[in-house]
Amino acid sequence: MDDMMKRLFDDLDTSLSVIEARFTGGMDSPVLPDDLTDQLGNSVSNDEAGSESGNDQTGDVSGKISALNDRFRQNQSTADDEIKGRWILGDDIEELPGPTKAAIKKKVREYADFEEFPLHDRGTFEYRSKDKSFPIIWMIKAYEDETLAKEVEHPEDPAQSYRVLLLDLSDETGEED
Repeated sequence: MDDMMKRLFDDLDTSLSVIEARFTGGMDSPVLPDDLTDQLGNSVSNDEAGSESGNDQTGDVSGKISALNDRFRQNQSTADDEIKGRWILGDDIEELPGPTKAAIKKKVREYADFEEFPLHDRGTFEYRSKDKSFPIIWMIKAYEDETLAKEVEHPEDPAQSYRVLLLDLSDETGEED
C-alpha cells in the first residue's frame, strides 16, 4: 500500500497543480505530459488552463472550491447537505497508536496555513509526540464518484463531486527527539 500511496500523492501533486492553476491563474499555459492528460480525462486542456472562462480570478469558483475543501476536511455539512467523500490513511498513519492517529487527524481538520494553496487542497506539517516527530502530508482531490476513476469537471459543485483526502507521512521519517 505504501507504493500505491506514494504514486497517488505524486499523481495528485501534479494534477492538483494543474487544477489549481486553472482556478487561480497560477500558470499561464501549463503543458501536461500526454499520459497525465489522458489520466485526467482531458478535464483541463492546455488551452483552457489559462483562459478567462476557466480561470476565475475574482475568487468566485476558487472560493467555492476552497470552502468545500475546508468543510470536507473539517467534517462539516454544506447548505446542499453533506459533502460526499472519504479519508484514505496511508499504512504509516494506520500503524500509529490510536491517540497519535486521532491527534494527527485533528491537526488536519484545524490546518490553516494555505498561503501557497489557495484551494485549501493540501498541506504539510510536523506532528510532535513525546518522543517522535512525524512529518505529515495531506491532499484533497475531487472525483466524479466513489470509484475515483475520473476527476470531476466542476469541483465547486458538491452535488457533482466526491472528495478524497489522502493522509500519510511524508518521505522523511520520524526522528527521535
